[in-house]
Amino acid sequence: MATVQPVINWNHFAAYLVRAAQTPITCIGKKLEHLRDDLYMIPRERKDCATLLRDERSSRQKHNNITRKRRLDLMRELVRTYDARSYNELYKRLSVQDTDDIYAEYGPTWKETAEHSIANYCKEIILEQETMSFEQILTSNHHSRTCQHPADTRQGEE
Repeated sequence: MATVQPVINWNHFAAYLVRAAQTPITCIGKKLEHLRDDLYMIPRERKDCATLLRDERSSRQKHNNITRKRRLDLMRELVRTYDARSYNELYKRLSVQDTDDIYAEYGPTWKETAEHSIANYCKEIILEQETMSFEQILTSNHHSRTCQHPADTRQGEE
C-alpha cells in the first residue's frame, strides 16, 4: 500500500514520472527535447521517489542547522552589545526596525534564542565573578551596573 506524500520538488518528481513510465514520451517541438533527454539520463540510484525525498530532507536539515547557528551568533552579539540581562531589556533596546528584520529572517524562534543567550550571558558573568581573586576585584571596577554613585555626597545632609 502506497503512502500519500506531498510533492516537494516538482522537477525531481517529473523526472521520476518520466523514468517510471512504461510508454515512450513524445516531445512536441524542439524546445523541450533537451529537457526530455536530461530526464532520461538521470542515474538509476535516483530513480526511487523515496531517495528524492531523503535527499530533500537532508539538504533542508543542513540549511536549518546553518540558520540556527547564525541566529544564535546574532543573539549572543546583541546581548553582549546591549548588556541585556533580561528579554525585556533587550527588546526595549532594539528598534522597531531591528525587531522586524530579525522576525522576518528568523521567525518567532528568535525570542527563544534570545532568552537562551541572555541566560548564558548571565551565567558567564556570575562564573567570572565567582572565580575572580580578591586582588583582581580591588584593581578593577566590578560594580554591578545598578550601583550608582551620587554626584554630590553632601546632598542628604541638609
